[in-house]
Order: sequence, then C-alpha cells, then structure tokens
Amino acid sequence: ADGRTRQSALAHSSSLCQLRHEAEVYLDVDRIGIDETSRQVHPYIMVVVDLAQKRVLYGTKGKDAGTITAFIGDFKRHQGDPDKIRLVMNIPI
Repeated sequence: ADGRTRQSALAHSSSLCQLRHEAEVYLDVDRIGIDETSRQVHPYIMVVVDLAQKRVLYGTKGKDAGTITAFIGDFKRHQGDPDKIRLVMNIPI
C-alpha cells in the first residue's frame, strides 16, 4: 500500500478507537494498573489499565502530574468513581 492509503487506514482506525473509547463506562472499575514508558526517539507515554477486565482505560503522552489529572477527568466522564479505586499497581508495559 502506498503512504496515503496507510495514512488513511491509520486515521480511520484512530477514529474508530476514539468512538469506542467514548462509549466506555467505568462504573465497576476498582483496580487499576499504571505504567509510564518511553523509547529512545519517542516521548514518555502513560497507560492506565483496568486490572479486572484487562482493558486499556487511558493512554496519553507525558508522565507528570498533569497526566494523572487528565486520566481522572476522563475516568469521571466515563462514570468512574476515583473513590472506588482500591488498588493501584505499577505495571510494566
């Protein structure tokens, strides 16, 4: 496939992932895992997973306190209750 086709497929895939994420509901999430990682040429990313359902809840560039604040905002938008979180683990990606 040429570059335009690949780029179009990635954009479509990204749009589908965004739509799926917007539909997620986190009412029962009470155990999460968090990891921050980077590669030599890439910036840090933070990933948050639901340990019980084994699904990615959130991913973003960065590794500072702002990334946690952004996750909490997103978590609440999906009906998650930060006060219900009973276990937070640092997990390796």
